[in-house]
Amino acid sequence: MVNTENLQEVNYIESRTSLDELNAKSTMFDSSLSYSYGVLTMFSKAFACIKPAFYNYEYSLGIEYKHSEIVIFDPTKASMGDTDEKINAQKNLYLVRYADGGVTTNQKTGETQPTIDYSVPLEILLKCTKKQCVCLEVLENSAILRMLPPAESNNLSKSISVANREIDESTVAILESKINADIKRQGFAYASALPAYLGEACGTRDVRQYADGVGSFVKKYLDHSFRYESSYLYNGKTIPGVILLNNSNKDHTSIASLESHSVDVSSLLSELEVLTSDTGYYLASEMPRLIEKHCLINYKTVAQSIAEFTDKYLSSKFTLVKEIAVNGKRIPNVIIPNDRVGEFTTEIIAVELTQELIESLEDRIQRIIDINGVFLCSLFPSFIRDFGIEDYHDYASSVELFVDKYLSSKFTYHW
Repeated sequence: MVNTENLQEVNYIESRTSLDELNAKSTMFDSSLSYSYGVLTMFSKAFACIKPAFYNYEYSLGIEYKHSEIVIFDPTKASMGDTDEKINAQKNLYLVRYADGGVTTNQKTGETQPTIDYSVPLEILLKCTKKQCVCLEVLENSAILRMLPPAESNNLSKSISVANREIDESTVAILESKINADIKRQGFAYASALPAYLGEACGTRDVRQYADGVGSFVKKYLDHSFRYESSYLYNGKTIPGVILLNNSNKDHTSIASLESHSVDVSSLLSELEVLTSDTGYYLASEMPRLIEKHCLINYKTVAQSIAEFTDKYLSSKFTLVKEIAVNGKRIPNVIIPNDRVGEFTTEIIAVELTQELIESLEDRIQRIIDINGVFLCSLFPSFIRDFGIEDYHDYASSVELFVDKYLSSKFTYHW
């Protein structure tokens, strides 16, 4: 946890409320349980996450948490305590109390992350507007909330820019070197990495000491070589906040499309053969590190998930299996050599995708399109459960591949 004393000095209103006081107001609090606290920053129909704290990137150090620190859960399984309020995590932040529930596998990334105990209600203790929040965290048994005054939030950038400092040429050279290395490796640099690079170069991660934000920092100090884009279309995938070379197109697909044959997986395949030679499997959660080591790319630039990466690049020798049983233990999401899949007891697909079922799916999707003009693929996981299919990943690693494999005679997937 990073102490809020490291935050940039701006005008804000701070409130501190003890957790004991918040819990005393709750009718759901159980003193016999061991609770955890965090900030609910994402909440949709199918996915939600809780971070240890919230720091507004515009006014703080741009702190990022590892996946192992971010709690994820399925909102449809969670009990939201004693509230009828509709949660809007796009506009608001929520300090919540929950009970730890071990770990689960993130279906999008294949990585293992902590989750909540669904048998214990998750309760909202504090709520604030995300736009005006500078910081929301739990420190020393107190909830600390720092908010911009309403009058300050509209004109803060102007007041801060007066105090901006300058950086020297050696610092600029270090930043250029690091950004160039990222671009050489994956075609772009994440803007969120700039504070860390600045910290290595001059000892502070606070971009706003030198400019009003990352975009203005790039324009002020690096515009002779680079430019900032708030979003970047990379092989059909929209990536927020990137730094690009000035001579590169905004849409990477207009330059060249990274198809399967352009990713060299030969050394990756060789190491996987060694890693699976003894146990017969390799955890999919470890694949991102392995892919970056051998292919020199972030797998998310060419695939939506580890399952899709395996389908596209490794299927000649390996298969990603959703779950296997080893010595009576269930192990989720593993990579197995094709010729050894039969050695393990794997999860059985309960529903057969008959032609009749596919036609029913097509008819229902068509009716939705006739009404709305489009079918939102974000609704697909819950939509397909109505047909008795609990998890479409049993049939394809992504919605795009499911459509291509089973529904392409009538429909096309678009980003």
